[in-house]
Amino acid sequence: MPRHAQQTSHPEPLISRWLAASGHQKTTHLALHSLVQGPIIISAPATGTSELTNPSLIPHSQPGFYVFNGDHGQLQSLLSADHSIIVHDPTSAAPILATRDLDPPPHTIIDICAGKGTKTRLLARLHPCAKIVATDIDRVRLAILREQFAGHQHVKVIEYDNLREHAGKTDLLLLDVPCSNSGVLARRVEAKYRLDRTSLEKLVDVQRQLIADSILLLAPRGKLVYCTCSIDAMENEQQAQWIAKWHRMKIVASASRLPNGLPGESPTEYYDGGYWSLIAR
Repeated sequence: MPRHAQQTSHPEPLISRWLAASGHQKTTHLALHSLVQGPIIISAPATGTSELTNPSLIPHSQPGFYVFNGDHGQLQSLLSADHSIIVHDPTSAAPILATRDLDPPPHTIIDICAGKGTKTRLLARLHPCAKIVATDIDRVRLAILREQFAGHQHVKVIEYDNLREHAGKTDLLLLDVPCSNSGVLARRVEAKYRLDRTSLEKLVDVQRQLIADSILLLAPRGKLVYCTCSIDAMENEQQAQWIAKWHRMKIVASASRLPNGLPGESPTEYYDGGYWSLIAR
């Protein structure tokens, strides 16, 4: 489909890869979706009320989420007024929401690739009695994490190298690994130009090294949430199967979602693509 590649500015190998994995109709949808300007979507607690009356918020098609249509200053005011509100796409939030009813509930949670702390904040909201440890190997992101959670009652930010102190003690381990970003190309336009077989294979190697290093942190009955913002099976289903096979674990639940939303459609129908899997010892 060279015409799709030209008209939507996608490399032909990427379009060919989508065609092989998803067929003509879904490939057309993916190519057109990448032309959409991704809206700002927020997650709000089910018990909250202030967000329901805010004129800058429009209910999203996914319960508990809202599209923000105000300016930057209004967004800052909203987030400052209610710290339980998080800028979070429904697909990105899904792996954390999947941990809400774990039995028994986790006492110690570690978020290894915490980035700027979005998923960490949702973990703290859903598991208010848990001790949550967050870290990131990138020094800039680690500094942001320290600022975000300074003085937080349940979240502790540590150096990546200090994770070994928690070996064998972690009930829930979150691995939101570096990936191709193929499920969020509407938000990260540049990612589509570096997406090829070679880059995917390198990412798969990085992901597997992170997995192998991190599994040592799990308690005997611990659980791992593996997630990406990718729609490629090499980074998703195949990685979960690799974890289960080579680390003697069991896939308890998983979900894969293609991105949604086309040019001209309501932003309340928009969501990113991604994958998550809950894997237990």
